[in-house]
Amino acid sequence: MWPARAGDASPLDEMVLERLSITLALSLRLDQAPLPALGDPALVELVLSDSAGEAERSARCTRCRT
Repeated sequence: MWPARAGDASPLDEMVLERLSITLALSLRLDQAPLPALGDPALVELVLSDSAGEAERSARCTRCRT
């Protein structure tokens, strides 16, 4: 996916790619494991984990806000 446009790269291109990659990573993982329930200590452990990837931590942080 890339927006069709004329001209040079936009200053926001890097952010668009990062958010797209996070979204794709999350959508591909939806079938693998359910998210911990709100209030589950595992949720905090995953968010703070050094071994969790950025996409996984982002998904858990999103879950914390709901």
